[in-house]
Amino acid sequence: MNIIKKHVCYLCFVGAGLLAPLSAVSDELGERRAIFDTVVRDLQNANFNHLESLAEHYRGSQARSPSGVWKLSALDAGVRSMFDPTNRDLEYWAYLEDYLGQWLKQYPSSPTAHLARASMLIHQAWSYRGTGPTDSVKEEDWQPFNEYIEQARVVLEQSKPIAARDPQWYVTMAVIARSQYWPEERFKTMLNEGLSRYPDYYPIYYSAVDYYSPKWNGSADAIEQFAVDAMERTQNSEGNGLYARLYWHAAQTQYDDRLFQDSGINWPMMQKGMDDVLERYPDQWNINNFARISCFAEDKSKARELLQRIESPIKEAWGDLDEHSRCQRWAATAEPVAAR
Repeated sequence: MNIIKKHVCYLCFVGAGLLAPLSAVSDELGERRAIFDTVVRDLQNANFNHLESLAEHYRGSQARSPSGVWKLSALDAGVRSMFDPTNRDLEYWAYLEDYLGQWLKQYPSSPTAHLARASMLIHQAWSYRGTGPTDSVKEEDWQPFNEYIEQARVVLEQSKPIAARDPQWYVTMAVIARSQYWPEERFKTMLNEGLSRYPDYYPIYYSAVDYYSPKWNGSADAIEQFAVDAMERTQNSEGNGLYARLYWHAAQTQYDDRLFQDSGINWPMMQKGMDDVLERYPDQWNINNFARISCFAEDKSKARELLQRIESPIKEAWGDLDEHSRCQRWAATAEPVAAR
C-alpha cells in the first residue's frame, strides 16, 4: 500500500492553525477543511503541480480565511499531516524521504517542498522524544532526537534562499529553536527577521508565544511582554487585535481554562483586542472562541454580548457544547459567581 495514502492523517489543530472535524456551520472551519482536503488529495496522488500552484497563489495573494488567518497556514497543516510522529519504522521514514526527493527533483525551487523535508525530520525526531515530560524520555532516545532536529536545522539553513520565501520557514525554525533551547538573543534575531519580512503572518507570532511559554523555560511575564510588543508592532494594521489572538493561542496551547489564573493577561486590553478582531473578521469561529474566553474572564457583560451574536455554537470552539450551555446559563444570572 502507498505509505502516503496509508499514513496521511487528519491532525486537529487549534489556535492559529486550527482545523477540526466539522460539527457545526462555520465559514472558517469549512474553508480550512476544504484547503486541507485538497492538499491531502494532492499528496496522495503526488499531484505536485497543483499543490505548487496553490502554495504560490496563497503566498503571493496572502489570502485570508473568514477569521483572518492566512490560508497558507491551512495548506501547511495539510502537508505536515503526512508525517506520523508516533512511527519509528525506518522503512516508513525512508519511503517519505524518497517521496520528498521526487517532489524536490520536479520542483527544486519549491519553498513548500524544502519546508516539508525539514518538517519530516522534525517529526521523525519527535518519534523518539515523544510528547511526555523531559524525565519520561529514555536516555538512548535523546541522541536520535537531537540528531534529527539538527538535520532539520541544516536543511532549513541550506534551503533558506529558496524556502524563506515562505513565512512558514520562520515558524519551522522556531520549532527547532525550542527543541535545541536556543538562547533568547539568538531566537530574537531569527524572530525579528521573520517579523520584518512577514509582519502579518500570525503563526510566526504564535511560535514566539510557544518559545516564551513556561513549558519551554519561559514565563507568563515573558509571554505578556511579547504580546504587548507584538500589539504595538501591528497597531496600525491590527489595533489591539494581535494581543487578543496571541492570548487566544496561549489559552489553547498553554493555559486552557486557567488563562486568568496563570497568565499575565490584561483583560481590558484583551477586550479591546477582541473588538478589533471582530470589527475586521466577524466570523462565527471568532465569536464563539471569544465568548468562551469572556466566560473564563467572568465578564458577564462581554459574555452576554458575544453569546447573543452566536448563530449556532461550534463544538470545536467550546471543547464540548455543555461548556457553551454552562456559559450561557451563568451569563444569564444576575448574581456574581465565586472566583475560579
